Amino acid sequence: MNHPVIIVGAGPVGMITALLLDRLGVPSLLIEKRKQLPDIPRAIHLDSEIINILSLIGLDNFIKNQVYPSQGLFLYSKSSRKKFLQATLNFNVKCSSFLFEQNQLEQLLLEEINKSINISLKYNCEFIRINNQEAEYSIQGQIVDQPFSYLIGTDGANSKVASVSGIEYTQYPYRKFNYKVDFITDQPPEYQNRIEKFCSTNNSFVRMAFKDRVRVEITEAAINGNGSEFPVKLIEDLAETRIKKVLHADKYYFNSKIANNWIVGKTIIAGDAAHTMPPYIGEGLCNGIRDAFNLSWKVAYCFYNGHKEKLLNSYSEERKVHVNKYIGLTLLTGLLFTSSLRYVLKPLELIGVPLKINQKPVKKGNSDINVPKYDLLTNFASEGSHWDYIRPLFNSFTIIANEQLSEKTIEEMTKLFSPLNVSFYSTKDEVAQTIFRILKIKKVKSIIIRPDLSVLFCGTLNQASRIKIQKTFKNEIIS
Repeated sequence: MNHPVIIVGAGPVGMITALLLDRLGVPSLLIEKRKQLPDIPRAIHLDSEIINILSLIGLDNFIKNQVYPSQGLFLYSKSSRKKFLQATLNFNVKCSSFLFEQNQLEQLLLEEINKSINISLKYNCEFIRINNQEAEYSIQGQIVDQPFSYLIGTDGANSKVASVSGIEYTQYPYRKFNYKVDFITDQPPEYQNRIEKFCSTNNSFVRMAFKDRVRVEITEAAINGNGSEFPVKLIEDLAETRIKKVLHADKYYFNSKIANNWIVGKTIIAGDAAHTMPPYIGEGLCNGIRDAFNLSWKVAYCFYNGHKEKLLNSYSEERKVHVNKYIGLTLLTGLLFTSSLRYVLKPLELIGVPLKINQKPVKKGNSDINVPKYDLLTNFASEGSHWDYIRPLFNSFTIIANEQLSEKTIEEMTKLFSPLNVSFYSTKDEVAQTIFRILKIKKVKSIIIRPDLSVLFCGTLNQASRIKIQKTFKNEIIS
């Protein structure tokens, strides 16, 4: 099979990218240098937007059975053990924070990939370099040159794809070593289904628990004096529970950086290859999955209609703004976590304020289709009746109008967004009324929604507007 898209790195971001492209009919080759999926605890936090994306690609059983709603993030003074802040990333939904196990998610993603005839997955396959429009990789000692239309690097913080593409990064002055222990306990602690951070200048620590799993993370300074032996007593004292079985223990280094350019020609990076951030609010993986969701339909459009440089560039333009906000929030939390001078970091309310990732609402008659103004994922809960209205809009352009559209208008709009699907609704439909109500859009006669569920246009679909949409979308966005 011909694979127009090669994805380097079969972690969650790479697999989700492949599955999103699969839903749009785009074949891909997914290569991974490891021999198999690692069976060790890693990421454990998802937010409501990501829960919705996983639902869209068919992982409802995972969400129902293996994801646990969290009470949020609690910050304490380590010396007094008094809570001074409770924070959540508020996306205006019923629950914005969830705990899960990454290896379970990866296993289910792998099962979905194995069902697809559009995705080929190769393990023990190491990417080497790019020669013109061919990716060179080794598998079982043999060198293979694979032509591609697009190459997507989701190969982690030390991305080989980014390196061979000459991509440079902006480094934030924040580097830390942490010691992390995941274990099973037969004495579930009181802080079940929540994340607690105990703040101190030199020996801060984090603990969290769900089901029978507990994770403790401590700074390098906190374990000094324990020698090379595993600090059982220290971990149990901090966790306030007994270790039954250690699942994984590791000392790891983290920093924060963001790529200066995410696209070089037809090579694109996403996830940790494009940005890394400390784990203080658990949004590293979440932002990688958002990358995949924003990117996939744009790659699909280019696959069907030819390379559209401006459309692909909009991926990095939109995502960099969003990621930078998360990095700022993460670094602020990190400063708070590793400082005993809490009052210096006022206003701490910044952490508790809902994170505004959208632009200002569109005024009546005004449209700017370069930047999404509304994002349905940030406004709909992962459960409840509203989600049933959103699911059918996934992976198609949706046009909602309060007037009967002529056959000519329907033909124009269908041709403009072809070959991606186009769905039409009247504002009288229950779907449309629900969307307008949740997005708080008033006195707008029509909207166009992108395949990644962001609103592309708000206004009146008269002839002048249609001409403007076509001109803008064709000449300024996809040219």
